[in-house]
Amino acid sequence: MSYPNRDYAYSGGIPMDEVSAESHDHLNPGYTQPRPVSRPYSLSAESDPYLTEGNPQGTPPTRPRHGPAIRSIRRRGGPLQLYPGAPGLLRRRPGGKLGSAPAGSHRPPALSAGEHYGNGHANGQANGNGNGNNAGGLRRANTRKIKLVQGSVLSVDYPVPSAVKNSVQPKYRDVEGVPEEFLNLRYTAATCDPNDFTLSNGYNLRPRLYNRHTELLVAITYYNENKVLLARTLHGVMQNIRDIVNLKKSKFWNAGGPAWHKIVVCIIFDGIDKVDKNVFDVLATIGVYQDGLSVTPDHQLVRPSTGEKESRTLPPAQFIFCLKQKNSKKINSHRWLFNAFGRILNPEVTVLIDAGTKPGPRSLLSIWEAFYNDRNLGGACGEIHAMLGPGISNILDKPLESCFGYVTVLPGAFSAYRFRAIMGRPLEQYFHGDHTLSKILGKKGVDGMNIFKKNMFLAEDRILCFELVAKAGQRWHLSYIKAAKGETDVPEGAAEFLSQRRRWLNGSFAASLYSLMHFGRIYQSSHGIVRLILLHIQLIYNVLNVFFSWVSLASYFLTTTIIMQLVGTPDPETGYRAWPFGNTATPIINVIIRWFYIIFILIQFILALGNRPKGSQYTYVASFAVFGIIQLYIIILSFYLVYRALSSSAGDIDTSSGAAFFQSFFGSGVTGVILLAVITIYGLNYVASFLYMDPWHMFHSFPST
Repeated sequence: MSYPNRDYAYSGGIPMDEVSAESHDHLNPGYTQPRPVSRPYSLSAESDPYLTEGNPQGTPPTRPRHGPAIRSIRRRGGPLQLYPGAPGLLRRRPGGKLGSAPAGSHRPPALSAGEHYGNGHANGQANGNGNGNNAGGLRRANTRKIKLVQGSVLSVDYPVPSAVKNSVQPKYRDVEGVPEEFLNLRYTAATCDPNDFTLSNGYNLRPRLYNRHTELLVAITYYNENKVLLARTLHGVMQNIRDIVNLKKSKFWNAGGPAWHKIVVCIIFDGIDKVDKNVFDVLATIGVYQDGLSVTPDHQLVRPSTGEKESRTLPPAQFIFCLKQKNSKKINSHRWLFNAFGRILNPEVTVLIDAGTKPGPRSLLSIWEAFYNDRNLGGACGEIHAMLGPGISNILDKPLESCFGYVTVLPGAFSAYRFRAIMGRPLEQYFHGDHTLSKILGKKGVDGMNIFKKNMFLAEDRILCFELVAKAGQRWHLSYIKAAKGETDVPEGAAEFLSQRRRWLNGSFAASLYSLMHFGRIYQSSHGIVRLILLHIQLIYNVLNVFFSWVSLASYFLTTTIIMQLVGTPDPETGYRAWPFGNTATPIINVIIRWFYIIFILIQFILALGNRPKGSQYTYVASFAVFGIIQLYIIILSFYLVYRALSSSAGDIDTSSGAAFFQSFFGSGVTGVILLAVITIYGLNYVASFLYMDPWHMFHSFPST
């Protein structure tokens, strides 16, 4: 199989009719630099169409397409030779002759795609010339035999490039017996299902081979982010590892070997079609990736690759790089993490980070300390915020839910779980949303789910959180760690933003209903009486949240309509005039705005019936503009209502007694109601931010929302 968008299928050479003896290099279409190809570099007796019985190598019987060109080249420049490393790549020898590449030219990695694995026959028997000197035609690269683990698993060490090797810190490099992990990259061809990636099947990972205990497993899931986003995530993780390694007074991290021995970083790529090709350059620079290493169940050239090793000026770190061939969603990446790598490494804490999220200083250490100090903590999340985005949910929602012990959602972009806490039913229910398990699970899989369950698994993080708290016989709880901070990117386009929000809204609503309907399973857990009381209080809170979420669209429309009527309707008794366009024009303009609001809501309803936001980008952008202008108009009217209420003697707040003061806010007067609404909507956020000692986002981000 060939790489996507690369036509490297080998058919005996490039079309020789297109080769000119006067040109210096003859490259495949689109060829820019030597790179791996999707066919064997060496030709065996089975793959050479011209090597048949009665026709020795180099004397093809007929070559209807290539024959004339080859003869022409031989007449002009001597015999033609292909060299292993790039199919059909010809280079001019000194003196104007075409032939094999000169010494020092590009060669493939240590193990080329054409090398045969296992106990196959020696391909040198088909060479006809064992010394490889075949001046009259094609010649093959050397064949390397590799013994497979249990006869089916390919796991080989490859030397890292010299630049990577030389970047190792002197204290690790300039010692006798340099550890193998600093010199070689270990490649394992994972040609199985994640559930079959086990020790009994012959698979293993380097940390376990070295008998190292894994305390912290950091997983970075990648889809299509560019190299800048991935690099900032990796740099943030490495800075956090440095913070842990530099701990001087920690008895735990400094016992039993260096601290970095207890940390493993796992990078999981969800398919290769959407990968930014520049990302591979970043991974190759740090030493966890080498181009051209890949094997499929049929021993063809595809690229799922695994590597562990990274070295820079920062402390060393153990890396696992898993590259999946096809996109199978983030939940499948987590299945590789937990069911494949997690069961072999058996970590204490697993941290989930999306590519593009940069953990703040000492964030990983803060999360680990929370698990270390609380043995019943099953999951935790940090303060994750968008670049220049409001963090009010980290001030109002997460701390309140953390007090109850059940955080409704631990964001997958930056969260952590205790591995032994989520093993069992939580992960089983979580992986029901994996499309690759649909045939195995049957009716319990995605194909057998109804619309409600399919929507529920759009926010599978919420399912995992509930299953963790409600785990039978256990008393796990969830927490919010303020000291752990993560900065993430935001969708740059309208289509990406809508796709994300639609998935979140549908999934969160369905998952909230799921947690409410299965709340009775809490009684099967081992939570104490105090925790159960708090969970019942949170149940009431969640019911109200679901109700207000259901009627939120109607409440926005009613608020818009009522405010426009209060300001735009003249009142002869009080002498109020319609504002801001006068008694005649204001009611007409308000009616037009109201109808525009209704029309665009209907347009959004029609667009929601489809599933391609990218196909209606301009309509969505127009809707954003209309709704934004309307809401800006409503905000201006709201502040005018407050000004009019405070400047009018008819609506003064009565402070003569407590009952009169209460009546001013909740009675028939307009002034108190308006002030109460403004204080609730705007004032509460500012007060809570100052109490939380983190008010700055209210000044640079909240006004934009």
